[in-house]
Amino acid sequence: MKRTEKIFASLLFTAFLFLMYSCDKKTSSKDKEEKILSSQIDAKLLVEATKNYIYIINYNDYIKGKDSINQETKKILESINTGVKERLISIKEISKKEMILIPNTNDILFLEKKPFKINEEEFSEKEYLKTLNKILDEQVSVMNDFAKITNNEAMNVLANESEYFLEEKKENIENLLNEE
Repeated sequence: MKRTEKIFASLLFTAFLFLMYSCDKKTSSKDKEEKILSSQIDAKLLVEATKNYIYIINYNDYIKGKDSINQETKKILESINTGVKERLISIKEISKKEMILIPNTNDILFLEKKPFKINEEEFSEKEYLKTLNKILDEQVSVMNDFAKITNNEAMNVLANESEYFLEEKKENIENLLNEE
C-alpha cells in the first residue's frame, strides 16, 4: 500500500504541476498580447511624432526662406530646428532598439500635410508664427499622449523631455507674437 500511495501522490503532484504550468502559460500569453498591443501603440505614436518633427523642420525652413522674416525670428527657428534634430536622433536610436521603422527625414515632403493655406501676398511674419505655434501645439499634444500611454521607459523620458522643449519654444514664439 505504501507503494500505491507514493504513486498516487506522484500523480497528484504531477497533475498539480501540469495545472500550474497551464495557468502560467495562459497568463504568459495574455502578457505577451498586452505587450504586443502596447508596442503597436508606442510604434504608432513614435512614427507620428517623427512625422510631425520632420514637418516642423520643413515648415521652419520654408519660413526662413521668406524675405519678410527678421533675424531674431530666424534665430529662434534655427534653435527649434536644432532641438528637433536632436530629438529625431533620439527617436532613431529608440526605434532601432525597439525595432520600429520610422520615416526618414527625406521621406516626408513639406507639402504632404497642409494644415494652413498660404496666400503669399497677404501672409506676414506674424501669420507664419501663428501657424507654427499651432503646429507646435499639435506636437505637444502628441508627446503628452505618448508620455501618458507608453510603458517603455526610454520612450517616456523622450516624450516628457520633448514636451518641455516644445513648451519652451512655444513660449519663445508667443513672446515674438506679443512684441508686435
